[in-house]
Amino acid sequence: MGLAGTFPPVIENLSFLTSLDISYNNFNRLCLRSNLRKLKSLNLRFNQLTGFVPDVIFNISSLKVIDLSSNDLYGSLPVDVCSRYVLKLERIYLPFNLFEGRIPSNLYKCKEL
Repeated sequence: MGLAGTFPPVIENLSFLTSLDISYNNFNRLCLRSNLRKLKSLNLRFNQLTGFVPDVIFNISSLKVIDLSSNDLYGSLPVDVCSRYVLKLERIYLPFNLFEGRIPSNLYKCKEL
């Protein structure tokens, strides 16, 4: 069954965390701040996350891998997804969500993607 409910805010205090994998749980809400300055990999696939992708995810400049696949996220990605912070992004996984709209045109700025 795994963990459920809201993403535990105590994780935000782990400022030296480099990888976070809480996939295959039942989290339904993500309350995340950009305190995770050293985070390189964020894996949230196969949860029950709903709503918009929080902009704060794309403000973590050290992120190389983001996996949000197989949730119930909707809306669109921030238009400036690769223009300011996540320029080191190498992989982003978004399938099996409810996204709509256009793919941000500035994804080309993430040179490693």
